[in-house]
Amino acid sequence: MRLPADALTAGITRIARLHLAALVLLSSPVLALDTVTLKPTPNATTPKQLASITVSRNDDQFVVINPFNSRWKEMTWEIPDKNRIPREKVESVVLADPPLVEYRRKALRPNLTAADHLELAKRCAEAGFKDEALREARLCLALDPTNSDAVALAGGKPAFEAWAKGNGDADPKLRELEHGYLALKSPEELTAQLTKLKDLSSTRPLVYLGRARRSAAFKKGRRDKVLLTMHSDLAPGATYCIFLPKSYDPLVPNGLVVGLHGGGPGGFDKTIVTGSGEEAMPFYADVAEKTGLIVVCPTALTSGWASLKNEPLVDAVVDENRIYLTGHSMGGGGTWHWGPKRP
Repeated sequence: MRLPADALTAGITRIARLHLAALVLLSSPVLALDTVTLKPTPNATTPKQLASITVSRNDDQFVVINPFNSRWKEMTWEIPDKNRIPREKVESVVLADPPLVEYRRKALRPNLTAADHLELAKRCAEAGFKDEALREARLCLALDPTNSDAVALAGGKPAFEAWAKGNGDADPKLRELEHGYLALKSPEELTAQLTKLKDLSSTRPLVYLGRARRSAAFKKGRRDKVLLTMHSDLAPGATYCIFLPKSYDPLVPNGLVVGLHGGGPGGFDKTIVTGSGEEAMPFYADVAEKTGLIVVCPTALTSGWASLKNEPLVDAVVDENRIYLTGHSMGGGGTWHWGPKRP
């Protein structure tokens, strides 16, 4: 997402990379889901295997298969007895994540090689993820233009060349000029740099580069009590806390996590807010640094995130292209409210 000079705004750029809020990087295959292998019965020649399932409990007593695809151990409501398998009947348990989630986690790793991108492209093709397979094949060819496997997955050489022409994602020289543009100050320098970009047939819109320049001016890390400017007439005095990871590159679209704080009404006045975005940020900052995500924690204007008074604030801080909404306590209720209301 792009950050203009004075506020966080909505719907700024198409997301070209895939992101997610990942707590743990798993090493299971892209095509795998949870698998439980049962010990063979006396009359069986091979052990029975339960595949493509979700395990929510895996300890010395039981292995529980959750029919609602939840990993929450304490979630026991309406789980049938047959799904609670005594540990002595289990030979092994292999835990994994859904294929698309696993792909996104692997795609987030830094400094991927051409071989890494090709492996991801092949696995995505096997899983039927056409857009992701195409993306990874193109990124492979950007590093290794002669790779025949990647050429095939990218739809042929002419298709790749048409995508790569003037594209900073495929041309290191263009990307270097784009980053140079972000650091320039005077109109003369900016004009000269744009000429160089045009000479290399850059297709990057000027408005995109302008927003990236303003975003590059922001300091990395956390900023507190940032005044809202978008919709500020509808939400006077509204603020948010924002965290930019050290890896933030304004030329690379980022995912955004919006964290809704907890803290219900204070005292006898039910409209007083006892929580804040600043109090919520510690839940997310360390994860954001690891995953390269932007985090914004707005401070509610009144108690109860579902209140109409908070609506302009919530609308102002979202990036409509790639957003993850979460929250704790009162913020959990707000997540249930705003998720369906702004799907």
